[in-house]
This record gives sequence, C-alpha cells and structure tokens, in this order.
Amino acid sequence: MGGNAMRNFLGIVALAVMTVIWGGCSERGDAMVDVIPGAQLKMIGDFSESTVSRSSSKGEIASVQGETADSLQITRIRTIVSRIKLHEIESDSTDKGRTFKSTPMILVAGADTAYALTAQPVQPGKYDAVKLDIHKLSESDVHMVSGDTNYRDFLENGRATVIVEGRVFKNGATEDFTFYSDATSNLHMKLQPPIRLRDNESGLIALRYDPFMIFKSGATVLDPRDKKNKPHFDKMIKSAIRALKR
Repeated sequence: MGGNAMRNFLGIVALAVMTVIWGGCSERGDAMVDVIPGAQLKMIGDFSESTVSRSSSKGEIASVQGETADSLQITRIRTIVSRIKLHEIESDSTDKGRTFKSTPMILVAGADTAYALTAQPVQPGKYDAVKLDIHKLSESDVHMVSGDTNYRDFLENGRATVIVEGRVFKNGATEDFTFYSDATSNLHMKLQPPIRLRDNESGLIALRYDPFMIFKSGATVLDPRDKKNKPHFDKMIKSAIRALKR
C-alpha cells in the first residue's frame, strides 16, 4: 500500500480504537485517518473465522470440565493494548526495538468491519516483528481514560483485558454472550514477510484472532457462558493472536 492511500482490509484481533481514529469511512465502513507526511503504519484487528463449530478439530486438546455448545458466532473482540513496539532489521542501533504506541488503546475486531487501532508516523525502515503488551489498565491509565465511555466495559468488569461478544447455539436455542478475560500477555510476533516503510508511504499490519484456538478443545466447542471454561480461554488467548503484513 503506497502513497497516501490507506487500504482497509475485510473485517475483524484485531486488534473503534477507543483512542481510535474515527475519521471518514470507506464504503466498507473501515475507520480512516488523515495522512501525515513521512512513513506511516496503520494497525487493524480482524479474526480468521467468525463461526466456531464442531466441523473442525482445530485447537489444543485439553481437559475441560465446563459445558459445551453446538457452535458459536463471534461478532466482536476487544483487547486492551498498553504498548506496541516494532523490531527494526536494518538498524545501526544495538536496541532495535522502536516504540510505536505507548498509551492504552483498544483493538477492535468486528465480524463485518475492521477498525484502525492506530495510525501514526514511524521511522522509515524494515521491520520484521511487532510486540504487543496486553495488560490491565493501571491506576494512572484509569485516571487517563475515566471520561471515555469506550473503556467502560474494561473498567467495570474486573479490569478486563479481552472482551469477546457473540451468540452461542445449543440444543436448538440461541443466546447472546459476552466473555471477559483478565489474562495478561506480552506477545512477540514475527512479520512474514517483513514490512518496509519508506518516506511518504504507508504500511498496514493486521492483528488477527483465531476464535477456534480460544473456544475449542479438539473437536469440542466450549460454552463461553460457563465459568469453568474460563481458565482454558485465558490460556489460549495468547496463542490465538498473530500479526500479518497487509
């Protein structure tokens, strides 16, 4: 993606930033941002599939005591990201980590639209990895975002770090669900292939969730309403996110 064009992707994780940039919208409804001279990087959230069913055995097989479901439909995943760093390949510095964003933000992955996590100028260069810190909001963070209603769900539910919304299908019945995780992670993800950012050009990285990894154990779909399944979900969230160059 070059020049001032900000290409948006299909829709997710992730990654509505609630410090999110609500600019004009494209015909696909993706958040857009003003272009600033210099190299720019935009990050969005998405997920690989919105339906979690028994048709695939994808996912780690674990000993789970909670209830199961027939299938799930994931509609939105929100994640608190406290810091983003990029790893530069071609750098003379011994510290190749470059901070991209250091204030709390919300990565939103939706089933039918993609939202920008952040878009801002970065140092031109070639980057092969991205590091995300997913931590609970600190007391200083709470003071910073307390007036922003976008953070309300994270503040009112035990300082949640990940919130998953959707519908659960079981025994012919359908019910909406919201799952709150307080799991914390420091994710280091390789970019395959690396992304090169040149002056006056833009780049795009998608942070993708795999709902199968979170909500399945082998061929079994786990019911997100059952608190007995929460330890499995919390454990698998870290494995369910990867970074993709777009």
